Amino acid sequence: MPPLPIPDPALPAFSLTFEESRGTILFMKTFPLAFETLAEACSLVLKHLYPAASPLPSITAVSLHVRPFEGVAHTAAHIVRRAEDPMEGNHITAEIHFSSEYIASLPKRLGSDDVRLEIMGVLVHEMVHVWQCYMEDQQSDDDEPAEASEASTKTPRPPHWIVEGVADYVRFRAGYPAKHWHRGAGGRLEDGYERTGFFLDWVEEKWAGFVFALNAAPHADTVKRITGQEVETLWRSYQMELGETTLVPAGVLPMPTHAPTHP
Repeated sequence: MPPLPIPDPALPAFSLTFEESRGTILFMKTFPLAFETLAEACSLVLKHLYPAASPLPSITAVSLHVRPFEGVAHTAAHIVRRAEDPMEGNHITAEIHFSSEYIASLPKRLGSDDVRLEIMGVLVHEMVHVWQCYMEDQQSDDDEPAEASEASTKTPRPPHWIVEGVADYVRFRAGYPAKHWHRGAGGRLEDGYERTGFFLDWVEEKWAGFVFALNAAPHADTVKRITGQEVETLWRSYQMELGETTLVPAGVLPMPTHAPTHP
């Protein structure tokens, strides 16, 4: 399916590749205007990840692939070097792969009313990976690695808690939290996903612009530069503020967006 031109210059061109399956049919019934859905997810990410008028990564194309595989979703981004005119700089293309098997399992697992929220939440999470400035020519944590780009970089990967915590922070702020999420004491900063996403939301409330800065410089030193405190100290303060009354039930762990799921 050819890319659909998008009038907003901040948005890339979108394309779709669907492999026929029950999950794909459910996706199309839930989101019959798929291009507009991708544009909405992209706009939400830019709203919550980048302040107005801030420079954006040069992402020119995003493709969504709905196909059968074990797990939920993963994202890969690739640098395209403009050899014909190096002065123009490089640009980035990205792929979001969404499991049609996972989508097909949603009505039974969640109930029909929550299917739309979960699909959109996963799309927003993956779209964050597209726009994370450190995702250039890399891919998100996933259960089925995509083929490596021919022009892979050797930039050290940021910590897992930042990569996945920022993605679920944006998903939460965008209004598409997963049904199983619970903001409560317990767990570790390194757990990532919603547990760390709620922590980042707490820090953002106290230091506006924190997540933007952390995304731009994704390492623990950024936390101290913005807040004046070590990240471990902030985590302990966050846990104490949550209090004993909001403990996560025993045995409940964060559900990685990319972990294999068995309905």
